[in-house]
Amino acid sequence: APGVHAGVHQGVVLYREGDYFGRAVNLAARLLGLAGRDEIFASEEVMRATAGRFDWESDGPRDIRGFGESVCVYRLRAASPV
Repeated sequence: APGVHAGVHQGVVLYREGDYFGRAVNLAARLLGLAGRDEIFASEEVMRATAGRFDWESDGPRDIRGFGESVCVYRLRAASPV
C-alpha cells in the first residue's frame, strides 16, 4: 500500500483566489518535507492544541529554511484512546 505523510501547523493564513498563503502554510510545508513514509510531523502549537487526544514525541528543535529561529518539531506516535 502507498505510504502517507503530513506536516501540520496552525496559524493565521491569507486566502486569495482559491489558495492559502503565509508563514503558517510555509511551516506546514516544511514539516511535510521532514516527514518520512507513514509519519506526521507537527509544530509545537499543534502538539499543545491536541494534547490528550494524540501522543506526540519530540523530534527536537530544527532549523527550518525561511524561519530565523529553531522550530520545535513533534512526531505523531498514536491517537489516544477515547
